[in-house]
Amino acid sequence: MHRRTFNTALLTLPWIMSSARAGTHYPDRPIRLIVPYGAGTATDVLARQLSAGVQAEVGQPVIVENRPGASGMIGAELVARSAPDGQVLLVGTTQTHAIDPALYSKISYDPVADFAPVAGLADQDHVLVVGANFPAKSLAELVALAKSKPGGLSFASTGNGTPAHLVGEIFKREAGIDMMHVPYPGGAQALTDVMAGTVSLVFYPYQALKPHVDTGKMRALAVASSTRPAWLPDVPTTAELGYPNSVIAAWFGIYAPARTDPERVKKIGEVYRGILADPKLREQLAATGTTVRYQSPRELGAFTASEIERYGKLVQMSGAKVD
Repeated sequence: MHRRTFNTALLTLPWIMSSARAGTHYPDRPIRLIVPYGAGTATDVLARQLSAGVQAEVGQPVIVENRPGASGMIGAELVARSAPDGQVLLVGTTQTHAIDPALYSKISYDPVADFAPVAGLADQDHVLVVGANFPAKSLAELVALAKSKPGGLSFASTGNGTPAHLVGEIFKREAGIDMMHVPYPGGAQALTDVMAGTVSLVFYPYQALKPHVDTGKMRALAVASSTRPAWLPDVPTTAELGYPNSVIAAWFGIYAPARTDPERVKKIGEVYRGILADPKLREQLAATGTTVRYQSPRELGAFTASEIERYGKLVQMSGAKVD
């Protein structure tokens, strides 16, 4: 090869490689979206609600895979250990990225170092509910009843260290009452037992509670928030009733494995941003107690770090322990 031809080839090689990279289509095969909880959970429902829109935008199937277990850590670790090509994504939550790191002394992934934040999605405030036949009609009456019967009331949760457990323990301390914690393996049985009066109360995302509240089988006493949500405007918040630390929400975000190409992260994040901007979808989500809170990759990264710090303090305050 002549020197001039060889030099020309060298000069054009970077352009050819750049063009090839730019022309690489992403995604070029189905996306696996890992939900670290079981079917029918709030995380699963939200993931499936959004996946149809993602699939339409990217032109590839979005396969939702439920990988429950170990407070969400099994599914989170699966994604953390996956190839950083953007083809395997995680619906991360308060539990996987903020509570678990504070609660467990040994965790199989680093919520910051092992993930690339993609998009913040939404959050769901927890609501304190009791069964229809529970004697207290307000939070003040519930506290008075608990004080008159130390240890006589109980609160349900979906397991040790879950948001429902933490906010219940914090509420006990703020209110100066004693209640027994009753952990359940899932939400369905916990809600059934609250309605039956087997357990006194539960803090839980409104999405699962709404049908029971609407039919009068449950009564909402307070929203575990600092501001009243639009979807339950007539129910007071724990903060306004004098319990400012009894505030908790389940939040959801999309994460990719660390070292995923930033352009791929940006692309899929923009897809979620567009879907979450749809007024009709926002209205549908709001009706079930889900508030859309889109965050860019940078915003989600900063938010995750702040939540890890916040929940570290809340776990300590709650005194919650895992077996």
